Amino acid sequence: MMNIAFSKARASGGIRRALMVSSCMVVLSAASAAGAQTATTQQPADAQEVGDIVVTALRRDTTLQKTPLSITAVRGDTLSNANISDSTDLVKVAPGLTFAANSDGGSRIVLRNIQAAGEPTVGLYYGETPLTSPLGNNNDAGEATPNVRLFDVERVEVLRGPQGTLYGSSSMAGTVRLLFNNPNLTDYEGKVAGQAMTVDHGGTGYEVQGVVNTPLVKDILAVRVVGFYTDAPGWVDYPVLGKKNLNTTKSRGGRAMLRFQPMENLTLDGMAVIQDATGNNANWRYNTYRDGTGPAYVQPLRSTQPQSDKLRLYTGNLKWDLDDFAIVGNVSWLRRNRGYNWDSSDFLNRFYPGAPLVNVVRQRVRSETQELRASSTTESPLQWTVGGFHSLREETSSSLIKAADATTGEVVFPATVAAGTLIYDRRINSRLEQTAGYADLSYKLFDALTLNAGARYYDYKVTVGGSIPIGLTRINIRPSPYSEGKGSDNGWLYKFNVSYQATPDLLVYALASSGFRPGGANQALGLPAALVPYKGDSMWNYEAGVKSSWLDHAITANFDIFHIDWKNLQSTGFDPSGIFNIVTNAGTVGVDGIEGDLAIRPVRGLTLTASGSYIVSKLKGNQNVPGGFTITGAGLKDDNVPRTPRTTAQAAAQYDWDVSSSLQGIVRADVSYQSTQWMFFRRTDAATQRVPGFATVGAKIGIGNEDAGWHVDAFVTNLFDKVGILRIDNTTLNGGPTAIRATSIAPRTIGMSFSKSF
Repeated sequence: MMNIAFSKARASGGIRRALMVSSCMVVLSAASAAGAQTATTQQPADAQEVGDIVVTALRRDTTLQKTPLSITAVRGDTLSNANISDSTDLVKVAPGLTFAANSDGGSRIVLRNIQAAGEPTVGLYYGETPLTSPLGNNNDAGEATPNVRLFDVERVEVLRGPQGTLYGSSSMAGTVRLLFNNPNLTDYEGKVAGQAMTVDHGGTGYEVQGVVNTPLVKDILAVRVVGFYTDAPGWVDYPVLGKKNLNTTKSRGGRAMLRFQPMENLTLDGMAVIQDATGNNANWRYNTYRDGTGPAYVQPLRSTQPQSDKLRLYTGNLKWDLDDFAIVGNVSWLRRNRGYNWDSSDFLNRFYPGAPLVNVVRQRVRSETQELRASSTTESPLQWTVGGFHSLREETSSSLIKAADATTGEVVFPATVAAGTLIYDRRINSRLEQTAGYADLSYKLFDALTLNAGARYYDYKVTVGGSIPIGLTRINIRPSPYSEGKGSDNGWLYKFNVSYQATPDLLVYALASSGFRPGGANQALGLPAALVPYKGDSMWNYEAGVKSSWLDHAITANFDIFHIDWKNLQSTGFDPSGIFNIVTNAGTVGVDGIEGDLAIRPVRGLTLTASGSYIVSKLKGNQNVPGGFTITGAGLKDDNVPRTPRTTAQAAAQYDWDVSSSLQGIVRADVSYQSTQWMFFRRTDAATQRVPGFATVGAKIGIGNEDAGWHVDAFVTNLFDKVGILRIDNTTLNGGPTAIRATSIAPRTIGMSFSKSF
């Protein structure tokens, strides 16, 4: 039950037809795969079995093709071949996954079109640790997901649908798990890699990275160290300031891992992660490009918009294998400092004329997690996992409006009220504590049929406080003293799954699972009491799927259909001033969709892959909001959820061959697509709300020597130089419809890469 204290889609006909067709496909694929068991077709000797990938999505080891849920698992070498170097690029390989770019340089992970303000709807895990983000000025921790560097990766797992019983509140719509190579206790090994690139309409850049693994005491103690540095080219110009390619980004960091195995059945791991990034916001003026009166990638602001993100993560893990079960423990400490500048001159100079005015935001978040679980390890018909989880996140944040030097575009320092260079000061802090216990049981009734059930009890408490020492009095934002809002909630999450292994190569499953996100309280801005609290939202997911391999694993085909009921939708809007973002509960959403992936290996060395999703998410009723709260483009029944493409698709073709007795060649092409999306529920003005769909093509050709451990590649991304818009912003603080900003993918990028293993 929600307790707050304040101290002063319904499916369209098209989707129904898609679901009917997919239901028929379930039956056909089952019949085909069953028939394939007796086929005698000769297959390529080197056909790679995708099902051989071992995943730990269920908190225990299973193979991908025999895991009864919708999951994409990608090995590290596949990521490298696809030129995927950070977490946002995973959209190239996972159906239904998008990264919704945000105006402040952050991004939101979206799965199955579950997109809304508030806490994250998708959990991002660095190994066993969930990464957390600051709540920020907008009560929107989900929009500030860190962009994680991917190097020396074992595999990535993308789990679609609620994972709340095993992964908690941040996994209401799914979980993305980044799993890195652990220290090798036996062998010395290492790798160095480098890349140089040039971007159309912009500059040049490079990156270097490396890993070294050293056994300190053979079979007992080893260390693995990873490091990287990137100078990524920019392509956005600020002509008023005479600056070109201003969004150049520099990032550096590393990971040190220590493994200690004093006994064969006991493993202790420690890890320290450092990741720093600095650059300038990549948004640019959209309306002039849209109207044909100006080029893309030009931002005519009078100040720069620098941004930075510094992350420190420290973790400790224990795994103790006993006779019949294993105990796993994890502790983590995360420190993250995030800052960005946002030019608000187009609006604020109407009331405070003169120098450019910049919103300077600084966020500091500290979090810790502890988790302990035990899982069965025998071949018994009964498999089980039980565990407990605790997390604490604390944040401080400031939002200042300062003047910038009109010549250099840099913020004036020091800024003072007396000099007129500091006109606004807002302070925020928050605290979120979560505790949970969970259990997951599977029982194999007979060799083919398995029943599974899981439950999780959760309890959370949240406190959000704030003050405005210096107000924007000319637009009626008055100074206000510190005050707090508090919230708490507890409840249960459930999962039920039945799976049938019809043949060794055919799995059919059906599941129902629930998920939730914590609610909270809007930062104190002199709001009416009714606007301070907002409740958690929750959902039930109903899903059926098929996993199949045909012709001795030359073909792998998986797909699922699902329906989601999403209640108490957390929605962002504006307070009575029309300036500040706050959150309320408004609406119930129905989501219907189909997802699938296909891999074909027709001849030796050739692999063809394709995946995609078609998802419709609609309001089941009108959005009714409290008085004094305004949602821009508030939705009515059957309106589509904003910022969600109905269709995503990915495809790739890769051919590997022996150039000579010592050299191997590779050629690869890939394409990814996302359809049109809109920024608001109400689609009233395409010019300011519609984000066009786009497709991008990449290619790669390379040669290497596996025995010598070296490889050289030439690559291109966004081959046809598509202006792929990810987001457009038409907010009051931007200046309205004549100052719309866009965030987009990088233009065509051409480069060379080199790697050497030893």
